[in-house]
Amino acid sequence: MSDVIRVDLDDLTIDEIEMLEDLLNAPLDEVATPGRRKGPFLRAIACVIKRREDPEFPLEAAGSLKVKLGDSPENPPGLVAS
Repeated sequence: MSDVIRVDLDDLTIDEIEMLEDLLNAPLDEVATPGRRKGPFLRAIACVIKRREDPEFPLEAAGSLKVKLGDSPENPPGLVAS
C-alpha cells in the first residue's frame, strides 16, 4: 500500500518552495497555469514532504505516493505524511 501525503501549500517553508522550483525548473506560480501538467508538481511536492523524514528520498520514488491537498473538505489543513 502506498503512503498518503497530505499537503497544505501554505505550510511549506521557503527552503521547500525553492526545492520545488528547482525540481520543477519553473516558478511555483507557473505550475498553476491552466493546461499545464500537474503530475510533475505532485511528484515534486511528495518528494519534498518525504525529504522531511529522509533527506535522501529520491524524486523517482515519489511516483508511488498519493497526494491529498489539505484544503479539500475531507483533509484538514496542515502538512502530514502518513
